Amino acid sequence: MGKEEVDLLIENASEVVTLRGGSLKPLLGEQMKNLGIIKDGSIAIKEGKIVAIGKTEEIKGKFEGKETVDADEKVVMPGFVDPHTHLVFAGSREEEFEMRIQGFTYMEILEKGEGILKTVRETRKASRDELIESCKKR
Repeated sequence: MGKEEVDLLIENASEVVTLRGGSLKPLLGEQMKNLGIIKDGSIAIKEGKIVAIGKTEEIKGKFEGKETVDADEKVVMPGFVDPHTHLVFAGSREEEFEMRIQGFTYMEILEKGEGILKTVRETRKASRDELIESCKKR
């Protein structure tokens, strides 16, 4: 039996970060510390969709790519896109992300004055010129 042809085969990645948690439910709290890393991993993509992820040896044994990318000494991971953002703001919510990983709820984060409350405070403190400069960078 021949190999299945895919549009793109990304192979030999030092690490593939899958964020798999064993279910289709979002990862929460302690679960978020498990990034589902596959050492020496590969990804098979067909018609814009990932059809397989696994060890390079396993994936290359099953799939052949019309196009192949050698990701040797690279990490392949999902691109994170914030679906809700604003151009004009000051401050950072990095601490909120860390708190989420630790299991804090959105309301607990707000009670500590973090989250949106923090960036609203920082935006109000920033000068007009500071806000304009940050927007130019974004």
